[in-house]
Formats: sequence, structure tokens, C-alpha cells
Amino acid sequence: MNRPISTALLPLAIALALLPCGCATQGHLDDLGRHEVAVRVTDADEDALVASVEATYGDPEDEEAPRTRATYDFEGRVRVPLGVPQGPDTQRLCRLVVKDPAGTTLADLHHDAIRELVVASRHGVGLEVQTGAEPGDEPSVRIVGNAPDRLGAPPETRFVSIETLYADGSDILIQEDRKRTLLLLRGIASATPEYHEELLEVAEDAETLSVADVDLLIDACYYPIETLDEINAALEGSWNVERGETFRVLSENQAHAWELGEYPNGIIAASLGKVDPLGFDDAVRLLGRLYPRRAGIAEAFGAVAQRFPSLDAAQRGTLLDVALAKDATEVARDLALAAFLGGSSRDPAALIRIAASLPEWSRDELFVAALPHIQGLDAASLVELCEEADDDGDLCLAAAPRIAAVSATQAATLVRGCDDDADDVAMLYLDKLPSPGVDDVIALANELEYSAKDRLIAKALPALLPIATADLIRIARTSYDDGGDLILEHADAVADLTTANALLLAGELEYSAKDRLLATYLAGSPTLDTDALIAIGRASYGDADEILPAWVTRVSDLSVKNAIRLAGELDYSAKNALLDAFLGHWEKPLSVDQLIDVAEASYARSDEILKDHLFTTTRTTAQVLRIVEELDYSDKNVVLDAYLERRDALSLAELRAIAEASYARQDKILVDEAHRVETLSVAEVVDLADDLDYSDKDELLENEIGRFETLSSSQLVALASAAYGDGVRFSLIEKSLPIVTDLSAKNGVTIAETLDYSKKDEVLADVLELLAQPTAGDVKRLAGAAYQSQKALLLRGLTRMRTVTTDELVTLAEVVDYSAKDAVLLEGLVLVSDLSARGLLRLRETSYQSGDQILDEGQKIIDAR
Repeated sequence: MNRPISTALLPLAIALALLPCGCATQGHLDDLGRHEVAVRVTDADEDALVASVEATYGDPEDEEAPRTRATYDFEGRVRVPLGVPQGPDTQRLCRLVVKDPAGTTLADLHHDAIRELVVASRHGVGLEVQTGAEPGDEPSVRIVGNAPDRLGAPPETRFVSIETLYADGSDILIQEDRKRTLLLLRGIASATPEYHEELLEVAEDAETLSVADVDLLIDACYYPIETLDEINAALEGSWNVERGETFRVLSENQAHAWELGEYPNGIIAASLGKVDPLGFDDAVRLLGRLYPRRAGIAEAFGAVAQRFPSLDAAQRGTLLDVALAKDATEVARDLALAAFLGGSSRDPAALIRIAASLPEWSRDELFVAALPHIQGLDAASLVELCEEADDDGDLCLAAAPRIAAVSATQAATLVRGCDDDADDVAMLYLDKLPSPGVDDVIALANELEYSAKDRLIAKALPALLPIATADLIRIARTSYDDGGDLILEHADAVADLTTANALLLAGELEYSAKDRLLATYLAGSPTLDTDALIAIGRASYGDADEILPAWVTRVSDLSVKNAIRLAGELDYSAKNALLDAFLGHWEKPLSVDQLIDVAEASYARSDEILKDHLFTTTRTTAQVLRIVEELDYSDKNVVLDAYLERRDALSLAELRAIAEASYARQDKILVDEAHRVETLSVAEVVDLADDLDYSDKDELLENEIGRFETLSSSQLVALASAAYGDGVRFSLIEKSLPIVTDLSAKNGVTIAETLDYSKKDEVLADVLELLAQPTAGDVKRLAGAAYQSQKALLLRGLTRMRTVTTDELVTLAEVVDYSAKDAVLLEGLVLVSDLSARGLLRLRETSYQSGDQILDEGQKIIDAR
């Protein structure tokens, strides 16, 4: 016999099935929402079976409360809600029974099993029932679930208290099955301060803890440090991948993990003093689970220090490694200083060995604190210490009284490692250099910044005079703000001043000092070639924009290429001044390529130059388009506009080519310049309109419609159909109807069909007026095609007809209904050529409600005839 599963075994089944190692049926829950259970029934071969589920809903705590029951018949799998609405409230699942078609119970869950099922459902849960291989075999029942996803899913931010599982948070620590306890905690875990405050409170309130207790509390956190490491690794792996939803979710989890990192730290800090027994290895392992750079690190290390007051060198080294890994630099520094003072040697090498494990920026305070205890300190060993430090300033200043002399290299090395104190250290150790030379001063000054360079040079330079040009330039280049003054002040002491050296010196000067030196040279200079003029321009400060344009026509090797080279030395409008001088002086005709090169060498004048000089000789459309190819954006349009201004007439092919070559102006050129094409057929105008969008179509058609003296109805339909706006389509038809050569009622209707609503009626009325002698058939055709003006068209048509027969009048009246029919009949009576008593009777039968009036008026007409 098949028997229901015992509920006493279900907690163990849940715990085993929900372990985060994954299970074979994990994939069955991928599409399962929260607060649902997927029930799946299979045979021994895992083939889906027909079954039913009886779900009972109510208050689990009140057996007398009303119950709601639901039955789900299914094959394979069914999704059952864990709660159903009942008025404003929700009834919770109290019992779940799975049966086969014969009514045999395969599984029966209630009480604690249901409660834990609800907890597990937060991440998707399923109940899998498998029948036995042989009749009478007891079915296997297991509950499977999705482990909470810390990486691939957004953080769970809905807070669920631990008290939903345990009456008191401290009950966590007394559960015998820790794996199941952790599983249930992870099932309700959320990335919220409230949840983590509950875990921290358990650690803080406990009188004693075991190492396993601490691990359990940390593992129950939403993001233990190991999870953060996984997130960081996943982010690093996706750094160069397109940053889509996965990257966003990982980044969101990373941010929440750092925000909540203080809680694992707080648990560890609060627990280390209470763990009994606590071995050193366990203490180190727990410290390893700290979040770096978060609150609680110092307290955790302090707790370990209190628990282990006597550490050997190896243990101190281990703690130092952990402290460094957690960025606990103050702790690491204190451990390193204790190791140095407690070591067998106190020379610089020993201190360096101990400090090697510290980051550079944290070694400075260690070295300064250890300085009074260092034995055998000299310049070389001080340099070694500074090379290991981050900022040498305090160390160099404190060590200076113990250093007798330094080399230039040593002094530069010491200064190089300083930050705020570099100037003071440089001045202090400059006096310790024996007979400093130019290279020594430069080497030391190069380690300084800003005005500190100049103060050191000013102190050292008097001892370096007289000085060679090259050395003066080197000193000037080393200076921060006084280089020009140094050259001007000491140029009279330079004996090797030549043109080349003058350019070199001018290149080192600033502002007007450059130009004063070069002006003196140019005043006595012969004609220059292009290279020489470029060199002078480059050496000047503020006069290059005046020198090059003024001298461009005087260079001995003037050409288009060299003029462009000279323009390339200038900026902004000075380029244009030089090119204008060249173009005004140059008498040879420029080819298209040369003109393009000159224009491209200008500053924001390319369009102007091309416009002003392109047409100095006759240019073809092909040549103009060749220039346009070289231009960007609106410059294309400037040249094309200039060309269009010079052309009275274009071929259609030229117009299209010019429009295509423009920048974002294709439609506008086709619209605005189409009038330059002397001959355009209707088909060509329509073809142009088809190339345009929206209102541009309409503007072209309105512009070009006037070029046609006559149109056929099909041509007018083609033109109107090409329009974008209804208003323009109507306007084109209104303007063109009088010149339609084959206008008839039929063609008029075809034309009007291109319009909608009342505009159609207006065109039909216009067609009626343009017909020389409309027939009844014409009037009927026009009125029948109208949108809502049938009556008006019929009445107007009657007034334009000379005569009408009784049959024709009846036919016309039948186009409309009701009183409009009577109006047409009464209006047409006077026009009926064959009016008779029999005809009146027929007209009376055709009328809506004016039959007697028709008889009376008709008889009067007959009598009058």
C-alpha cells in the first residue's frame, strides 16, 4: 500500500534538498515565482504522471478558523500558491496532499513542513513525488529549492525577521542541525541593516560562543566576505564585456555588500573576546573573514591582542599579513615596530626587512619612530630607508644632524621621495654637497617643483659663473618661473652668441623678451628662406603672427606649398592674414587641388577662400563637386551656394548631383533650386517630390506647379498624389483645375478622390462649374462621389442644366434621401422638358414627404405651358 510521507521526516528532506550545492531538479524551478510551490509527480523512470493536489488554506495557528480548499488536477507539474486572498486578508497554506488518480495519498505535508516550505519558497521551491518501481513501493518525496542567488539576482531587500523561524534570535545557537539552521537563515536573509542587526545582536548578547557559532553568524550574513570575493571576481571577468543587465546586477550586489560589510566585522569583533576555547589559528581565520576598510577591524585585532598577549615572531608575522590584507595599517605598523625593537639587530637593513611587508605610505611613521634606535645610520643607509618609504620629508629632516656629507645623486634621491618638505630638504642637503657643479645643481633642482626650483638655483648660480650658452639654457630650462630672467640677465656673459644661439636663447625666453631678441636679429637680417622664417616664427612669443605674414612675400623660395607650410605655423586669424598676403601677391592661376590645399590651411575661412577664389577662372560642375568632396559639414553648402549663385540654368542631373553633394541640404536644394532647371516634365517633378519628405514635397510642388500651362487629369492626379499635406494637395488641384485639358465629370471625380472629406466636395463643386454644359449623368456622377455635399451639388447641377427629363430628375433625386430628395425634385420641376400628369405621379412616388407640393407645383407648370 502507498502511504503518506511522515511529516516528522520533512525538515531533514528540506534541509538536504535546499543545500546550495545544487540539485538535479534545480532547472524545474527557473520560471517559478516567489510564494509558489511546484508539485511534480513522476514514475520510477521520471516520466510525468497524472495526479491531483488538495491544498487547504487558513490560519495555521487556529484549528477552528475557517478553511478554504482547492484541488488541482494536473499531469507532470502544477504551480500551487502558498496563499489565497480572502477578503482583505490572505489565507496561508496549512496542508498539502498529493494523490494519484485512484485517490491514494502520495504525500501529506502540514504544520512544520508547511512552515519551512513557505520560508524556502522565497527563492522558488518544489515538491517532487516519485512512485515506486513496483506496486506497493512507498513513493519517494523530496522538497527541492533554489539557493538564494547572491550574484546573478538583484539584492533581496525585503526584511524578514529571524523570529519568523525562531522565537528568539539566540535560538540560532542552540539548534543541533547547524546546516539546516544556516539553510533556513539563508532562506530569509536580506540585504538590509535590520536583518544584520539581529545577527549582530545575537553575537553581542551571547555570554560565550564557539568558533562554529561565530562562523554560523557570519555565514548567515547576506554577503560574507567570500561572497564579496565571488562578486568581485565576476565583475572583473565581465569588465571588458558589454555592460548589460548582468554587470548592473553584480555592481548593485557589490555596493550592497560594501555597505553591509560592517556587520560581519561587528560580529567578529563582538565575538572574539567570548569564544572559548579560541586557538591562534582560529583567531587568524576569523580575522581573515573581516571586510577591509570597514568599521570593526581595529576592534577585532584588539580583541585578538588581548586574548594572545605573548606572541612569537612567526605569530606576529601572521597577524601582520592579515592586517595588511585588511588594510589595517595602524595595526600593521605597531606590529612591525614591536618586531624591530624586539629583534636581535637594529641596523637599517633589519628595519627595511621588517617594513617590506608594509605598503610604502604606511612605512614613514615606522621609520621616524624607529630612527632614534637605528644603529650605523649614514647617507647611503638613509637613502635605502627613503627608497622604501612613501614621503621622505620627516625622515630626512629628522636624520640630517646625523649625516655629514652626501653626493649629488644621494641628495637628489632624498629630495625625490619628499612631498611637502622637498624644498627644505633640498636646501639643507645642498650645503652638504662638496663643490657642486652645473649638473649637480640641475639634478637637485629637477627634484623640486614650482618656485622651490628657482630658490635653489638662485642660491647655487653665483658659484657657477661664467657660464656657457648651453649651460645657461640648461639652467634656464630647469628653472620654474625665472628662466627668462636668467637668460636676459646673464646673456652679456655668453661669448659664443651666434644666430643659431640667438634662436636657441630666444626659444628659452617668455613673452615679449623673445620678441625683443628676435627683432634685433631681423633688423639686420638679409632675405630669408622658408625654413629660416619658420624657425624665427617658432622662436618668437607674440610676434609670429606679424612676422610671418609680413615676410611671406619676401622669402626666396615662395610657392603654394611653402605658403601653406608657413600658415601651418600660425593659429587662428594669423593663418588667414598670411594666406591673404600670399594670394594677393601670387599671380599664377591656382589649380583646383592647389586652391583646396590653400583653403584647408586657413582658419575658419575655407569656405570664404573657396568662394572668393574658386571662380577666378571658369569652373565646371564637376570641378566644384570635386572641391565639395574635400569639405566638411556646412562648408560644402557655402561653396555650393556660391556656385548656384553663378548659374542661371542647370540640368536636372546637375541639380541632383549638387543636392547629393551638400551637407544635410539635399531636400532644400532640390526644393529651392528646381526653378533653375529650364524644362521639367510632370513625371520629373513627381520624381523629385518622391525623393523628399513631408513639407519639402509640398513646397516643391507649390513652387513648380506654375511652370505648367496645361495638364491632363492624370498628370494633375500624379502631382496631387505626390503631395504630403492635404491642404497642399487641395491647393494644387484648385490652382490647376482650370488648365486641365481633358476635364470631365469622370476625370473630375478621379481628381477629387485624391482628397478627403469636405475638400473633395469643394473640388467636385469646382469641376461642376468648369463643365461647359453638364448633363444629368455628369451631375449624378459628381454628386454621388461627394463626401457630404450631394444635395448642394445636385441643386447647383440642376441650375446649370438646360433641360432635364422626368427620368433624369428621378435618377438625380435618388442620389439623396429624405428632405434633400424633395428639394432636388422641386428645384428640377421647372427644367423637366417632358413634364406630364403621369410624370408628376412618378415624381410624387419618388419624393420623401412633399408629394402633394410636387403635384401642385407641377400642375401649375403644365398649365402655364
